[in-house]
Order: sequence, then structure tokens, then C-alpha cells
Amino acid sequence: MLAGDDLGFGMFRMWELIREDVDYQVMVFRDYDKAIEWLSSEISSSIPQES
Repeated sequence: MLAGDDLGFGMFRMWELIREDVDYQVMVFRDYDKAIEWLSSEISSSIPQES
């Protein structure tokens, strides 16, 4: 998630910390480039490697 302001960031962070039993990872970012970097690493790590 990409927060546009401090209030949004704080609300997303609280939700991120209190959610339970979900089968996906969520990260909250203030910076677009850091969010894209994280998404790119998540996508590349989820692609099965060929032997």
C-alpha cells in the first residue's frame, strides 16, 4: 500500500499490525520507488526457479 499522507500511513500501519490470519503479505510505504522495489522483489521471489 502506498500512503499519500501521514494520516493514511498511520491508518494503514495500524491495520497492517492488527490483521490476523491472512495468507498474503502487506507492506505500507510512503515512497513510490520503495514500494515498486518491494513489489518487484516479491514477484521475482515467487516465480519458481527452473532446475
